[in-house]
Amino acid sequence: MSRRNKALLLGVVVLLAVVLVALLLFLKAALEYKGAVEALTVQEVDLAQVADGTYTGGCDVGLVSAQVEVTVEDGALVEVTLTEYRSLLGRGAEALPEAMVAQQRVDVDAVSGATESSTVIKKAVANALTGG
Repeated sequence: MSRRNKALLLGVVVLLAVVLVALLLFLKAALEYKGAVEALTVQEVDLAQVADGTYTGGCDVGLVSAQVEVTVEDGALVEVTLTEYRSLLGRGAEALPEAMVAQQRVDVDAVSGATESSTVIKKAVANALTGG
């Protein structure tokens, strides 16, 4: 085997090793993410018990994170804003804040195809309202 072919073969082997390591790291992150989302619990918040004001909260499970600002007046959700949102997976969960205000509750139905992202946003809002 010529010196050039040996160098080319070595380059291919190194490239394959790098790709394999990257894939394994991604799979590890995905499994940790799934576990973190499954561990989240979102309980309904009694809005009548929340003092008027604007609250901030967040939730971060690695591949998805959300920071929110929630305004409550007279025991009602007036505004829910995603101030920061990162999702490497499902899209569409960005619509949840509007649904929360319309339905006057935190635990609204998840967006199809973005169930985990929906859970993260709901948990961020619950954290804002409960100081969690």
